[in-house]
Amino acid sequence: MARVVPSRAAAYSIDRHGHSKFWRLSKGNRLVVVTVYKKGAEAVRDEFQALESKIADLSQALESARTEGTGQAARAGAVERLQEGRQSGNARQR
Repeated sequence: MARVVPSRAAAYSIDRHGHSKFWRLSKGNRLVVVTVYKKGAEAVRDEFQALESKIADLSQALESARTEGTGQAARAGAVERLQEGRQSGNARQR
């Protein structure tokens, strides 16, 4: 599955919110947040971009883990077996 990652520079825009003293952070045509200070809008934008980058990295790692082979599949199976055991009431005794 090919993913399209938008350009970080073009994804968000910061400008005045109408004719007020407030600043608007938008992604495309969608309003994300209104702040009093431009620096606040920039901080929110930077945080969103960092989170989007982290999500993209984790998604890529997950996709590569799925295609790696049996090592990753065995671990995934272990988690599923543990969850099934918990659901069936066969909790491990200590």
